[in-house]
Amino acid sequence: MHNRNEYERDVWNYGKPRRQHSTRTLVLLILLTAVVIFILTLPLILLSAPGSGGASSWVTADVERTDVDLSEEAERFQQALDVISRRYVGEIADEADLIDAAIAAAVHALGDPWSHFLTAEQYAAYLESLRNRQQGIGIMISRDEETGEAEIIGVEPGSPAEEAGLVAGDTIVTIEDYYVAEMGPVGPREHIHAQYGGTVRLGVRDAAGEMRDVEVEVRTFYTIPVTFEMLEGDVGYIRISEFAMNSGRDTVQAIDELLNDGAAGLIFDVRNNPGGALRELLLILDHLIPDGELFILVDYTGEENVHYARRAEYVDVPVVVLVNEWSASAAEYFAAILQERDRAVIVGEPTTGKGRSQRVFPLADGRAVVLSTHRYLTPERVDLSEVGGIVPDEVIEGADVQLERGIQLIMNN
Repeated sequence: MHNRNEYERDVWNYGKPRRQHSTRTLVLLILLTAVVIFILTLPLILLSAPGSGGASSWVTADVERTDVDLSEEAERFQQALDVISRRYVGEIADEADLIDAAIAAAVHALGDPWSHFLTAEQYAAYLESLRNRQQGIGIMISRDEETGEAEIIGVEPGSPAEEAGLVAGDTIVTIEDYYVAEMGPVGPREHIHAQYGGTVRLGVRDAAGEMRDVEVEVRTFYTIPVTFEMLEGDVGYIRISEFAMNSGRDTVQAIDELLNDGAAGLIFDVRNNPGGALRELLLILDHLIPDGELFILVDYTGEENVHYARRAEYVDVPVVVLVNEWSASAAEYFAAILQERDRAVIVGEPTTGKGRSQRVFPLADGRAVVLSTHRYLTPERVDLSEVGGIVPDEVIEGADVQLERGIQLIMNN
């Protein structure tokens, strides 16, 4: 059993926030008190840079709540911080950590698994990821609830992990001789990033149960969100690892090149794809769907913002989409709308069930909050969060078996 909430990329751990001098503590507490209350009430008043991964960005106007008076709540919060700062018997190493914890707790109290607080280091990494740059080794892991070990569920193309021979299905048992099972929720990432600029030694068990040691570089690398090739039987295969910057353009180019080379049909592989930017998704859908609604955003008032297909021409060949339980957000929406419009056969396992879009709101000192600001619906007004994701037309386990079935469906069409 795996805990979906612990699905993570190794790039999101960058240590603690910058430390502040104690002489600035009172000013910092007063300024950030308003920030915490701001988060609790969700006024959506900022625009953010485009998102990727689980912090997706959506092109729409924000709606602001204005009828809120929080002066009493702000005073109570300040009183609590003042008591802690003045009367706590132990040493407070960094008062700024109290503010970070308060903001993180406020976001957590929303009960939304997709909203979270970013430290300055994490936010800086997020901004780097918008340029398809990541730091780490390039893996996605899932912590096993029973053993506590970290199973690799995805490897970034062109990453140090791929270069070192790590593959999905490998399990990380130790990191620098420390057992992963004895580490906390972010322990594996901390231990890996502690070796940034050098190499990290991993004790890895493969799918067959064989153990091996693997040395992996920990560095900054460019991601390759789209790869493609022609498979047997003139089946075009396109792997979209994330709807990141330029992935829409690259996918359209891949489609056109494969069709020009004689592809009889296309397989889109969005397994282990955590989502990405709306504009990239729309570029691809507009190439595959002839007309009508492509995407519906709904704000907290219930008002819809609808995106429509704009191209007069579209690709009309057999299409298969491969999904699994880690296909989330834009990835599962991609499969859902093609399924609704009867434009593709969906093969694999039920998807994550994420029907909320996020925006990134910068805070003081380089920190940020990732906040769910909209629901999104399919043209048939299906909320993927409410239905728990999509169920494939053919539910099949096993990555190789899923791909083989996709090829078969295209060749038999």
